[in-house]
Amino acid sequence: MGVEAALIILRCRDPLGDTVVLHDHQWSFHVLEHPELAGQLAAVKLAIEAPDRIVTDRDRADRRCYYRAEVLPAPYDEDLLKVVVGLAAGSQGTTTGEVITAYATPRVKQGEAQQWP
Repeated sequence: MGVEAALIILRCRDPLGDTVVLHDHQWSFHVLEHPELAGQLAAVKLAIEAPDRIVTDRDRADRRCYYRAEVLPAPYDEDLLKVVVGLAAGSQGTTTGEVITAYATPRVKQGEAQQWP
């Protein structure tokens, strides 16, 4: 049995100039385990392209977290959307990222180091 190629369902660029992708298997098995993200692919894209803040994950230096307020529907409309992205060195000194998961959270996680703005 062969391994099927993952389908990229989202490709965008963050304010730091890095490309971030989301594969269909991550969306189906890791993002959609959070029911508040059903139908919210555009919100995930907005959180990456125009975040309120980008931080380094507190526990994993090879991950960035993108936070965006006011993009989720009620009853999550007062929460932040957090998108967790795994990073890898790309060609020509660039960084590429892949969405690991995304979910609603009431606040930025304590101990995360701000990268942007």
